[in-house]
Amino acid sequence: KPISTTWGDVEKTLKEDEQFPMNMSCPYEKELRTLDIPEPATVEQRVVAMMKLLHSKMKWNGQRAWYSVDMKKAISTGVGNSAEMNFIMMSMMRKYGIQCSPVVLSSRSNGRMPMIRASLERLSDMVVRFVDGDQVHYIDASDKYAYIDALPADVRVERAKVIGEEAWADLSNLSVNQLNKTLNSSLSADGTLSGIKRSTRSGIFAWMLKRSYESESDSIKYVEQIMKNNDIEVESFST
Repeated sequence: KPISTTWGDVEKTLKEDEQFPMNMSCPYEKELRTLDIPEPATVEQRVVAMMKLLHSKMKWNGQRAWYSVDMKKAISTGVGNSAEMNFIMMSMMRKYGIQCSPVVLSSRSNGRMPMIRASLERLSDMVVRFVDGDQVHYIDASDKYAYIDALPADVRVERAKVIGEEAWADLSNLSVNQLNKTLNSSLSADGTLSGIKRSTRSGIFAWMLKRSYESESDSIKYVEQIMKNNDIEVESFST
């Protein structure tokens, strides 16, 4: 990739690069027309439905990237890198009239991205920015466990460049990340402590639990292991 010196140069280069198809046509237009979305639907409901459609058609190859290696091959084989899946997600969003933009960045593991002296060589990843009324949200469509504003840890950086706009984005604290635990207990006359423990997770904590849970081949054994590790009985479990 050529080296640029300003972010204006970077944007011009990217918009002309076929490996950065930010305005590509939607490969799943037919499937979108038959997508089961209740009406009237919110932007969030549409985005979630599109994510499910994307992951029914494609699988992430595990490679993080900010550009497409071979989009035609990715679509035909149903396997692509993170950028290819995010570009396809954008193409579906545009079909529903959702304003969206690619956001390029240098991941935490790759080091901080400079604001003044720009270079394509400093980029390592991309996510999608979209607008819902007066609110702006972000999503990484390659991760099937991700949710709106709940991005993988390595891309939650303080400095990312929104392509097509003057804006910079802070992805470091998009969602409310909470892990709440409550315990209602009582002590019996014989000294036995019993009670009910409830745990609720949001943001990145919910993402971590969902990823851990759904990566297990046997969900029953997963819950049984929780009971064994904590010496408890689990009455209900949902993600």
